Amino acid sequence: EFSPPLCSIGIACQDRSVSNSRDLINRGFLAAELGSQLGEFRFSVYDHQQTDIRLETEGSDPEINSVIQHALDNDGFKLLYQPVVSLQGDSRETYAVLVRMINKRGIEILPDEFMDAAVRGEQMLDIDRWIIKHAIMELANQRKRGHKVSFFVSLSGIALQSEDLMVWICDCLRSYKARGAWLIFQLKERDLRIHTQKAKTFIEHLNKIKCQISVDQYGTVSDPETLLKNLPIDYVKFDSSLITNLSKHQDKQIKLNDLNEQAKINNVKTIATGVEDASSLALLWTTGVNYIQGYFLQEPSERITYDFSAV
Repeated sequence: EFSPPLCSIGIACQDRSVSNSRDLINRGFLAAELGSQLGEFRFSVYDHQQTDIRLETEGSDPEINSVIQHALDNDGFKLLYQPVVSLQGDSRETYAVLVRMINKRGIEILPDEFMDAAVRGEQMLDIDRWIIKHAIMELANQRKRGHKVSFFVSLSGIALQSEDLMVWICDCLRSYKARGAWLIFQLKERDLRIHTQKAKTFIEHLNKIKCQISVDQYGTVSDPETLLKNLPIDYVKFDSSLITNLSKHQDKQIKLNDLNEQAKINNVKTIATGVEDASSLALLWTTGVNYIQGYFLQEPSERITYDFSAV
């Protein structure tokens, strides 16, 4: 007797509120998640005003903060992993760690839907700690299985202002018998600029336990190379807006080439994020970008199974 596979379908429409193809894919994903909650063989259309797809509320911080606190109290987050792949023959297994929040109805919520409220509600540091702890747990498990995996782990700007986060990181490494050299912590360019002096001290402490540092969303402000000259940076991740439709915009190609050269002069490795098509990949290889990350390679996944030897 034939049993058809169970499925749910998410539909997202292209309109002016969609900033790029990744945003469109995320909306379709959210709609599919909602469809799966409704039952078998259902479809759902993404509606940015539909509270079920978002957080049961639209713009109400107290209610969003309540959902966040419920997630913090009940392990209501989960980590996803997206490979960061070398264009220059480096076969090391490196992944970017991404987070999703599971709301009270079991629906996955993207960070853009709750991070700002978490900052305003003074919950962001607790989320940082949850991510760090569970990323280190997973790293330790992967290493025990013989997989020489490393993770890029994002930190908020609030982390730079914490006096005890370094102790938390060291305690987690000790508890799970992990090493700092397996971690690359990434901070947004704007946060590093706002808190440059605190960032310098924080990075120096991370360097002492062999952690590396990456600048996220790099290259969208004037004089970006200033950070590279003033802070001990190992990687920069170009903002995805610089990569979107790269093959169609010569001005982006010129800017990306300049940014890549500046990084190379400062002995900083470069990563292109949001890579979604083969034409962009060819241009990035020609430019000399070191690594790429994006849906063209693999969407974020709960499984750490990418074949780096096939690149």
